[in-house]
Amino acid sequence: MIALNAVFLILVNGASAAPACPAPEYIDFQVESVVARNPVGFTQGLEIHDGAFYESTGAYKDTTKINRISMDGKVETLVDHGEKKEAGQQIFGEGMTILNGKIYQLTYKNKVAYVYDMNGKLLKTMPSPLKEGWGLANDGKRLISSDGSHQLSFHDPENLEKSTKVAVRDENGPVTGLNELEFVNGKVYANIFGSNEIVRINPETGCVEARADMTNLVKQIPKPHGNPLAADRNFVLNGIAFDKDNDKFYLTGKNWPVLFKTRMVKSSAPKPPSLPGLPGLQQLRPGSPGTGCNPSQGPCGAPTQK
Repeated sequence: MIALNAVFLILVNGASAAPACPAPEYIDFQVESVVARNPVGFTQGLEIHDGAFYESTGAYKDTTKINRISMDGKVETLVDHGEKKEAGQQIFGEGMTILNGKIYQLTYKNKVAYVYDMNGKLLKTMPSPLKEGWGLANDGKRLISSDGSHQLSFHDPENLEKSTKVAVRDENGPVTGLNELEFVNGKVYANIFGSNEIVRINPETGCVEARADMTNLVKQIPKPHGNPLAADRNFVLNGIAFDKDNDKFYLTGKNWPVLFKTRMVKSSAPKPPSLPGLPGLQQLRPGSPGTGCNPSQGPCGAPTQK
């Protein structure tokens, strides 16, 4: 009986334990040009559709919006929730994606998702099973969401509560803080909240296949715009949009005045980086939070606002 129990435990443990992930390769996003935008937005979601950017914004001190941004930076607001509330809280917009001619937008803690037509008309409000809504993308059939943990969820677009999950990890274990998402050629790209890192995930296995350290991107914001992180520690890298017609990635951040047009390339392991010009910042480790801060507002630490 003891031997049988031991065999049973081995079988159960073997079935439940996911195989180890190999160490990811390094990639980089080389800047080719910039799109200056006005006004800025607290970017939570970003996609390209029919030659324009679509952006979801949201923060407690700012209004939750859906913006359409032309390739020359002109911003048209399609949706503005203003001071409206859901579940007793002001609406805090989060990730968004476009599927089958509809715009889907998550909310942070309001426990709902909105569905609009392409001009911003509200089609329906759906209950969300996510404790917190963060990033949103789609694979052409399913919605893919993140909630700040190490998990991606795959949803029926007609009923978010019908979902499956995959745990995201690298060679060292779970990778948390998955934020804004983009689905490109069968892979999921994700910003890691509070860091300068972008990771590429295999959605079938959950393994991080590649990572990019984008610490130097903020230095390439043209003058006179300056460094957004010098103004507010919450203005972190967040926003990935893929232009499939030209095979280019556009990257931005929260309240960044530009979108960077970039080309993805293979790279080598970066040196331990640190943001320039901001005394007191600690060096970035892949996936580590709390790299962007304003020393004049207190000790450096994690962003104070999602």
